[in-house]
Amino acid sequence: MRIAPLMAALLCTAATSEAQATWTEVSGLGTTIPETRRESPGAADLTSMYVFGGIAASGARLNDLWQFTGSAWTELTANGAAGSPSGRARPAIAWDHGNGQLVVFGGHDGTAAVGDTWTWDSTNGWVQKFPATSPQALQYAQAAYDSFNDNVLLFGGQNSSGADQNETWSWDGSNWTQLSPATVPGPRRQHGMAARPDHDDIVMCCGQVGSTKLGDTYLWNGTDWSAVATTVSPSPRVAMDMAYDELRQRVVIPGGNNANGNPIGSIAEFDGTDWVNLPLDPVILKRTRYFLAYVPSLGKSFMFGGQNPPNPLPTGTFQYGEPSPGTSFCAGDGSGATCPCGNLGGAGEGCANSAGAGATLVAAGSGSVALDDITFSLAQGPAGVPAIVFSGTLQTGGGSGVLFGDGLRCAGGAIQRLDTVFLDGSGSGVWGPGLAPQAGWMPGDTRYVQGWFRDNVGPCGSGFNTTNGLIVDFQ
Repeated sequence: MRIAPLMAALLCTAATSEAQATWTEVSGLGTTIPETRRESPGAADLTSMYVFGGIAASGARLNDLWQFTGSAWTELTANGAAGSPSGRARPAIAWDHGNGQLVVFGGHDGTAAVGDTWTWDSTNGWVQKFPATSPQALQYAQAAYDSFNDNVLLFGGQNSSGADQNETWSWDGSNWTQLSPATVPGPRRQHGMAARPDHDDIVMCCGQVGSTKLGDTYLWNGTDWSAVATTVSPSPRVAMDMAYDELRQRVVIPGGNNANGNPIGSIAEFDGTDWVNLPLDPVILKRTRYFLAYVPSLGKSFMFGGQNPPNPLPTGTFQYGEPSPGTSFCAGDGSGATCPCGNLGGAGEGCANSAGAGATLVAAGSGSVALDDITFSLAQGPAGVPAIVFSGTLQTGGGSGVLFGDGLRCAGGAIQRLDTVFLDGSGSGVWGPGLAPQAGWMPGDTRYVQGWFRDNVGPCGSGFNTTNGLIVDFQ
């Protein structure tokens, strides 16, 4: 595949950032926030987290749907709205990136486990599906997007008779198909699953079968499950959620309940090889049955609701990630130079591309040249295309950018091409750490960093586009 001369570079794979993330409460959200609740997983598309249903403080099953953009909550459908799924807790929920929809299966409506399938998107709202085949009625099943097969994968759960299951199902947008992998994990409920789109796999951990709590780890590679033999494992736990921090390349499990049914304060993180157990976090404390999701364009995981003794239904929205060493500038949202063919992106994004939004670039790690731990994460680009991160010594257009392909070039002066990756199935990619030797950064330098990517069917016809820019001060 030909790459524009300015962007020619050698293909390398992304490495792992070692910096530790922290929990902080998101401030300034005002009064438009969801009612406190527990017992449903979170889900996210590329730009937002979604919270559906759950159990209110009164014990009522909710069926409202909320969207969180990192700075504001929006109620998409009200509780009790006609045409919505019935109020429920403990459903399987995942964002289907291939079809651009939220998928909800099953759960418990307060009387019994249910087995219906619903989808939601911003165009059609809620739509109940009537597939020819479907899993049985389940609560506590888990689902995640399978980027290898471009569908949603479901595993486990508890049926109406109280029996824990170990069936594997896939959802293609219109029908469920039961799969027959060679390796089948043991039955379980209240486990966690997290998709790793940059690895084309899904990580599953923990859960419960009967009265026994589990702490084992499995990987789904698109065709089969495999047990992961780790040196360190999370303590057996249930009543938790999982998210994959693509920027840090870590699967994260905050809290949950231990083998004795007591809340756990530790946070478990998995790097693809082994787990590390981190101590009690003073911000979220011992939390269970919460909503959790990682939003790629923001480079952070977000948590809402749950239980947190002695407060059974805590308030607040929390984020987990590394403090960003980069400051965004030169967006294609109309705040700077006009995008080439009127293809405005959203706030803080690059100019819109063929994926339907503007691509974003965020940074994590630190600006320390000695540590060399900075990473850059691109989201909302076209799937499967080559992408390059580059830096410059100057801002272009006084910080507003200049026209460049289907986007804006924000970085100018002496340009340094840093690394090339192919964006994954969700249009995301990560560069770094270990970029400093090639980049030649020195303490005291300021660099203007940007992402470039191929977009052969982009809106303006140039064949490529760019992200927003980042200002990074190195120490």
